[in-house]
Amino acid sequence: DYVSFWRHNWADGVWTVLAFARADLMPVRWRHLAPACLVLGLLATGLLGLLWRPLGWLFVAIAVLYSLAALALSLRIATDEKDWRYVFTVPFTIASMHFMRGMGSLWGVVRLFGEGRVVHAIRLVLRPQGTSKLGPLASNG
Repeated sequence: DYVSFWRHNWADGVWTVLAFARADLMPVRWRHLAPACLVLGLLATGLLGLLWRPLGWLFVAIAVLYSLAALALSLRIATDEKDWRYVFTVPFTIASMHFMRGMGSLWGVVRLFGEGRVVHAIRLVLRPQGTSKLGPLASNG
C-alpha cells in the first residue's frame, strides 16, 4: 500500500531532521540528508527557473540524471530478479520514497525553526565530524 509507504517515509524524513534539535553530535550520516537536498534543489531550480531560464535547465538536468539513475537501478534489479516488471515499478517507488523523505525533512526544518533550534542544527552540520563540545576523544566511545 503506497499511502502507508509514503507516510512512513514522510515520518522518517521529519525525524531525521528533528534529531538535530537535541543532539550534541551530528545525529545522522550525510546520506540521510540527501533526499532533502534533492527536493530542495528541485523546488528551487523549478520555481526560480520560471524567472531565469538557466535554472530551469538545471532543474531538467537534475530530474533527468535522477531518472536515469533510478532506471539503471531498476534494470539491474529486474535483471537480477529476472522480472521485467521491476523496470516500471522501481523508479516510481524510489522517487516516491526520496520525495516523501525529502518533504518530511523540509517539514522537520520548519519545525526546528518553530522550536528555535535551527541555529543549533546548523552548528552540528558545520562542526567537523568526530568532535563534540568535550573534544575529539569524547566521540570515540
